[in-house]
Amino acid sequence: MPTETATREILRMVYEQGNGTYTEANGNKYVGDFAHDRPGGQGTYTLADGRIFAGTWKDSEFQGSQ
Repeated sequence: MPTETATREILRMVYEQGNGTYTEANGNKYVGDFAHDRPGGQGTYTLADGRIFAGTWKDSEFQGSQ
């Protein structure tokens, strides 16, 4: 079984470049592309209250309107 440090490193590498799903402890969830360990490219961020931000992301910032 990997150590906590090894697990964090694996997750960092997965999210550095590529796509996937990241769920926060508060229930917010991002599904989409990652660039340099942040949301970047096409993705959807769904807040726990049901609001959805879908479209283009750059450096973790949504590039559009809700």
